[in-house]
Formats: sequence, structure tokens, C-alpha cells
Amino acid sequence: MKSLEPAGHEQARTFLNAVEKGVESTDQMAAFLAAINAAHREVTPVLTEPLAVRTLQPSTRNPRPAPPVPALKRRTVPAADSVERAVLRDQGLHIYAAKAAMKVELDVLRAVAGEPSRLTVQIELAPAAAPRSFDWGQKIPFQFTRRELPLLGAMLMGYAGESLVLTNHGPDHDKRLELHQQGNVLYVKLRQGTTALAMPVDAADLYGWVALTVTALKNHHQALDSGALFEILKRTGAMHAAASTSKHQT
Repeated sequence: MKSLEPAGHEQARTFLNAVEKGVESTDQMAAFLAAINAAHREVTPVLTEPLAVRTLQPSTRNPRPAPPVPALKRRTVPAADSVERAVLRDQGLHIYAAKAAMKVELDVLRAVAGEPSRLTVQIELAPAAAPRSFDWGQKIPFQFTRRELPLLGAMLMGYAGESLVLTNHGPDHDKRLELHQQGNVLYVKLRQGTTALAMPVDAADLYGWVALTVTALKNHHQALDSGALFEILKRTGAMHAAASTSKHQT
């Protein structure tokens, strides 16, 4: 690491921040390893003779007790105005349709006093201004709460039935998000006041949205493996689907 140029140090710092948040890409990994390997070849002499290996005999003395293993530390979440958070949000993806576009990104939940911050997912929908042009100045943002994030995960994984409706968002409580499974697309409709934006999301774009959502969910419960997380999402989705069916029948 010390042999890297300043640009290499910055690249390494950005990559390791992404690794810490679980949002590194394959291209970032390849570039980082290439830089390290190149620097290593420049500063490490080539060995022409094999290293001698000394076999250690087991000690007859009573071994010292092993030091206690420190408790696992949770990953920290960057502050709202930090460079790390800006990098985190840059890992998002854009999805485009004829009448609207959507950005999906990781964001940070507002933490209750005394509790650590956690990741969540935020979406932003912007209207089309012209063919293949979108007015992001008129975008509508929507951040999923701690309680809504598992419902989003269950819906995106296909566990929560045909629809998910979330309401009462924003300072005026006038934001409403609807997700509807319609054939081979997930239809997204976001309303704020009298303004409504809607667009379909196909399977290829849904993958990235699911990946970011699972990343945020794992940040909340880091002791869970993926298998346990998906089983919980199945149960959560089944309960939501049952409640939705009951409402429609009554």
C-alpha cells in the first residue's frame, strides 16, 4: 500500500469504503487488485532460492491461555454530510422508461437518539421532459422506513402478493407509493399531492433494486446469513399478502 502513488491511495480508499458498506463492484475489485499487484512487483525482489522452513517442536510447557476474542463490532454508517455517504449514494442505479425515470440508492435512516444509524433504500422518480430526457429538478423522493424496508424486500422477491401500498410520507404526509406486479413488469406509481409519476420496471432492472435492498436489510441484522434473511422475508411477505386478501374480501 505504501508504494502506491497518491492516485492509487485515493482509489484504494474509495474501494475499501465500498467494501465496508458491501457495495463494491467487480470492476472496482479488479482495478484495486491490479494496482496492488503492479506495485508489489516493483518493490519486492524476486527470490531465486527457496526459503528454508524450520519445523517447530511442540512445547512441553503448559500453554498460556488464549486471549479473549473481542466482541464483533457493527459496521458504522456514515454521517449525513460525510464523503463516505456521498460515495455510498453514488453506487445507486438509474431505471428509464418512456414517461419517467427512477434512481434507486442506498441511504441512511434518521436515527433515534441513543440508537445507531442504519441503511435503507431511497427511490427518486423524475418526469420525462423530452424523449430520453428527464427533469430531475421535479423529482419526487421516497425513503423507506425501518418498518417498510422488509415489506419492500418481500415485495421485490415475489413473496408479498400482487401489491404493496405505502402512504403518509413527507412533511405534509401526502406521498403515496404503489408497487403492483403486472405480468412481466413491476409497476411503480409515486404520488405527492396532485403530482403523480408512474413507470414499469422489468426483470433486468429489478435485479439491481433487489441487491441494494438486501444490502440495506443485512446492515440491520448483520448476524443473519442470507438463507435466514430470505426465510424471514417469505414469512413477512405471506403475512402481508394474507392481510391484503382479507381487506379485499371485506
